[in-house]
Amino acid sequence: MTPQEAGDLLVQPGGHARSAAEAEVRRSIGGDYGPLYQAAYLLGGLQLLALHDELVGPEGVTERAFHDAVLRQNAVPIAMIRAALTDDPLERDRAPRWRFAGDVAANESGGPILAEEAAYEVRSYDLAVRVDEKARSIVGTLRMDASLVAEAKRLALDLDMRLWVDRVAVGGQEVRFEHRDGRIWFDLPAPGAAGSPLEVVVDYEGTPRPARRPPWDGGFTWASTPSGKPWIATTCQGEGADLWWPCKDHPSDKPETMDLRVTVARDLVCASNGTLASSDENPDGTRTWHWRIASPIRAHNVALNIAPYERIDAQFTSVGGEVVPVPFYVLPEHAARARKALPDFLGYMTFFEDVLGPYPFRNEKWGIAETPHLGMEHQTIIAYGNEFRKASFDYDWLHHHEMCHEWWANLVTCRDWSHGWLNEGFTT
Repeated sequence: MTPQEAGDLLVQPGGHARSAAEAEVRRSIGGDYGPLYQAAYLLGGLQLLALHDELVGPEGVTERAFHDAVLRQNAVPIAMIRAALTDDPLERDRAPRWRFAGDVAANESGGPILAEEAAYEVRSYDLAVRVDEKARSIVGTLRMDASLVAEAKRLALDLDMRLWVDRVAVGGQEVRFEHRDGRIWFDLPAPGAAGSPLEVVVDYEGTPRPARRPPWDGGFTWASTPSGKPWIATTCQGEGADLWWPCKDHPSDKPETMDLRVTVARDLVCASNGTLASSDENPDGTRTWHWRIASPIRAHNVALNIAPYERIDAQFTSVGGEVVPVPFYVLPEHAARARKALPDFLGYMTFFEDVLGPYPFRNEKWGIAETPHLGMEHQTIIAYGNEFRKASFDYDWLHHHEMCHEWWANLVTCRDWSHGWLNEGFTT
């Protein structure tokens, strides 16, 4: 275990109400990406590494037991790990009595839905997020418009404990909240009746969880293009979209529409879901990409693909007569290979429409983004990282598979991930 790996195991503490005063102190030292935080991160990693060397060995605990204890305890300070791996009652007594949330289970998507989340249905999301590729951090604001389907006093949204919540407001009124166990728990200003409209705004920031083995492990991928430029992507199918933005992280509830406003360095492109509404330069050397999603979408399908992309434009005529744009966002180094592959990809669409019916998102686009991971079925912006390779049957199996998900997963969606095999079975 290296100091970096040890540091990556540590996530910021949670499990307590976060006040405006605490948030102000946090901002004053630079937030999750400031030098003091980074120093604490490194120190925590070095402490964890020292504890690893002390406890793991032939006469101590196993590597797996140590790793599991860290993830289970989400242990900051170090005393919590030591207590979890020792039979010494004195050590256990010295350990802090509060719990640091962030358990692996808290990052699982789907499953039995909480009453505090079942009490409302999402109508739309509006997410504005600023991505700092140098600090590997994000700052965002989420606005959710929803309707109560049951009487409620207290509700919840999902958000990974790696991220810090600055403020929660309901109907324009700031409310008390807790960020614990991978969720934001907040009280309504007054009890709400079924049928009542609901507007929730969440300000948040932090260093999102890095994806260790994307796309199978979720999080942010911070990679570099062959020319050394930033190449960034999100994947979160198993863990859920709450790895990087606050949401109702359950496949049973799709928002009807969504607006996504992503601010990145001016020389980078953000390819995302839906239709590009605008791309505006800002005075600080950044650019904001506004994507408008006009079809119901699962939260984990909302995706960021950021790089100095070149866009190759094509189109196809659907069986219903609609002309659908096909933008292919590729690295400039691979543009020639993408142009060569695009006619084959268009042929796949002809096949799928013949077999499955009209492409479901004809009102938006069929987009493709080259990614630093293998691939994912992100709605209207398929993540593609198969390096333009064809299988023995002379087709690109990866694109074929992810494209089929536009029908089986994105149009027809299981209500819970226990039935996720249906998505994969039809596309394999």
